[in-house]
Amino acid sequence: MKPRWLLLVSIGVLLAGVVLVGFGGYQAVDNLRFPAKARHAAGMVTDLEASSSGGKTTYKPVVRFVTAREQVVKFTSNSGSNPPAYRAGDSVKVLYDPGNPRKARIDSLRERMLGWFFAILFIVFGLGLALVGGALVVAAVRPAPPGGGRRSPFRPARRRPGGRRRRGRPASRGGAGPTPAS
Repeated sequence: MKPRWLLLVSIGVLLAGVVLVGFGGYQAVDNLRFPAKARHAAGMVTDLEASSSGGKTTYKPVVRFVTAREQVVKFTSNSGSNPPAYRAGDSVKVLYDPGNPRKARIDSLRERMLGWFFAILFIVFGLGLALVGGALVVAAVRPAPPGGGRRSPFRPARRRPGGRRRRGRPASRGGAGPTPAS
């Protein structure tokens, strides 16, 4: 009988993979839909927000722009870099949701590529986890073959009498083999 924890871990890995695929899919759909419904505006980088993680500091631009309804909005970009990609005073193009102007992004190739990179990364990593988790679930619920089944590739080969391991097919005896050159 296989341990119950193996099935639980297998299901956990499978579910983690499915969640990552779902999140990546959501990001991909958002990357497609947001630019279609968003409005354009001219913005200006007013500041750089520093954030540290693992001893590394990244700088995210803080952008100010004015909507079509003349509402002043300030937002911090989701992506940061070191060295900073922007400086205070830089002009940038902004995409914003007209229904919720605080949901805004810098409209640049770099920002779009980062959005797609992370969406694809989540999907690929999630698919890998889901496949491994699915295979583990199948292995955990499959009954053991009768009579012990096939030998595991992780179990050492049986030794022959005399201490030698059996290797492949024995060579033919008395057959015509290569003759030594004279």
